[in-house]
Amino acid sequence: MFSKEERDAIYKVIYTRRDIRSFLPTPIEEDVIQRIFLKQLTMHHR
Repeated sequence: MFSKEERDAIYKVIYTRRDIRSFLPTPIEEDVIQRIFLKQLTMHHR
C-alpha cells in the first residue's frame, strides 16, 4: 500500500513528534492559561 520511503517518512514524523513532550523550564503565565482555556470552551460548541 505504501512505499518504503513513505513508511520511513511516517515513522520519522512520529519519532520526532515525541521530542516536544518535554516541559519548559519556565511556568506558563496564568493569563495565557486562561485565554487558552476560554478559547477551547468557545471552539467546542462551534
